Amino acid sequence: MEAFAATTADTVVAVGSWRYRGTLYQDKLLRFVIDVPGAFTADGFFRSYKETLKSRFDQIDIWITSHEIQIL
Repeated sequence: MEAFAATTADTVVAVGSWRYRGTLYQDKLLRFVIDVPGAFTADGFFRSYKETLKSRFDQIDIWITSHEIQIL
């Protein structure tokens, strides 16, 4: 919110299982949508923030994706 002024969270929780180095993990996955103007500064912010989130939530990885959209 501080960096881009708006966020959206889906109300659906996806449940998944995966193996990493012989350990079975089971996750409850949450998806957040953050609309920002396409800019290199936004990419840099999220690359850095990803590391903060991985540490905070004790995650091996967090997927952050970027998609260009056209609003009609």
